[in-house]
Amino acid sequence: MSDEKFRLPYTPALDGIRGIAILLVLGMHTQIAFLQGGFIGVEVFFVLSGFLITTILLKEFDTSGRIDFRNFYIRRFLRLFPALILMLIVLNTFTLLFQTSEIQTAALKGSLVTLFYLSNWVRALNLFDLVYLQHTWSLAIEEQFYIIFPLLLTTLLRLFSQKRVILIIAGLSLFSWLWRVVLTSQGATMARVNFGLDTRLDGLLMGCVLALVLASTAYRPLKQVMRRVRYFASFLALGACCTILYCAITANEAHALTYEIMLSLVSSSTCFLILYVVTIESSPIKSILEFKPLVLIGKISYGFYLLHWVFFNILVYFFRVSTITPGVAAAGTAIAFAASLLSYQLIERPVLRLKSRFGSYTKEIVQRQP
Repeated sequence: MSDEKFRLPYTPALDGIRGIAILLVLGMHTQIAFLQGGFIGVEVFFVLSGFLITTILLKEFDTSGRIDFRNFYIRRFLRLFPALILMLIVLNTFTLLFQTSEIQTAALKGSLVTLFYLSNWVRALNLFDLVYLQHTWSLAIEEQFYIIFPLLLTTLLRLFSQKRVILIIAGLSLFSWLWRVVLTSQGATMARVNFGLDTRLDGLLMGCVLALVLASTAYRPLKQVMRRVRYFASFLALGACCTILYCAITANEAHALTYEIMLSLVSSSTCFLILYVVTIESSPIKSILEFKPLVLIGKISYGFYLLHWVFFNILVYFFRVSTITPGVAAAGTAIAFAASLLSYQLIERPVLRLKSRFGSYTKEIVQRQP
């Protein structure tokens, strides 16, 4: 390890990146014509989650030589479940009051699958209709990753040098991408390659690799290089932002190119943006990412992601329309934003304070997850 170790204090720009991600998803769900590929915002979430969770785990391992799995999973539960339960209560109250018994049963069935974080496989294998819970597939992938990755990382850190661990994790990321390309070329359904854990691990693992690199002896020279070529790095960061926006405009869930190339472009661009904001102290791009309304959206993005799709569908029912109209989109966004803000202030933040009782959610790492 270098004398100057990587530390991650709260970094508003990371919440700004998360804010951009949720706005891209929202743009697609509100059927904005030029954001048909807004679903790639989920890939930005994946990279951020991989980066942050690995940074947390490495800090604990570096401090104590181990990872307390019990406390880790309790912290995950406290972070993820309050907003999830709120969303399921809202949804099932609506279906019980206003929908047919068939839809009520489907919503309850989907809720059970969602609570066990299996909705991605339900969609990947087309097992049944999740009704209003299709969007929970990304939560399922992240939770499955959280179950597996701490065990894998601890094992690797005990068996190999950190440099070799980096190579192994990078190799697994490459394999996940290649596996997705192979399945796509062999005619697998787009649902299979889009929603399978095995085919969407590469973004999460790329974030992990970045955290491992920053925690290694490479951090100090990398930081010096980034600062030395600051203007060039800013140009590359702008290019990364443009790449993400281009993919959000042009990506199509039904096209193989999305899964073969575009998701990887988004992952790579997000990795560079994260590297940029944690190594460059100030710049115009970082100032934009630290724009307070954008940071606020990033802070409440988890609840916003969960609630907005449910409220959109509820309003489709009450507006007596067959699809998400501009009126539904505007009203649903406003309601979801207000509900997410209240959830964050009254439920999520109080529950998050309990996390300090369960180990090494360190003082340095206070960036909210996922």
